[in-house]
Amino acid sequence: MPFSEIASRTLLAESASRGKFQISVRLGMPVCLEDDEWECPVALDGLHENLRATHGVDSWQALMLAQKLARLLLEGFLEDGGALRDVESEQPVNLAEFFAHDGSA
Repeated sequence: MPFSEIASRTLLAESASRGKFQISVRLGMPVCLEDDEWECPVALDGLHENLRATHGVDSWQALMLAQKLARLLLEGFLEDGGALRDVESEQPVNLAEFFAHDGSA
């Protein structure tokens, strides 16, 4: 489903079953559904298709839950033996650094 993207990054992934492929990690703009219900689109194109939007009581919570979902799914991919690398340098991606809010792990 198309959405208003506010942040994205593409990663190079590799697994025994699929070989090398790309994952596009995308977060959308939170949308107000009701006074105390917001949703935030999240996508991991190439790894999980058609993810449902996360829901929260406000835009902040919905956005943080979308980011958390992306992180948990990428961590699961790594735990299953997958590898994540930077597309350009092909250096390994450290998920703690990838999701760090202040530039530190």
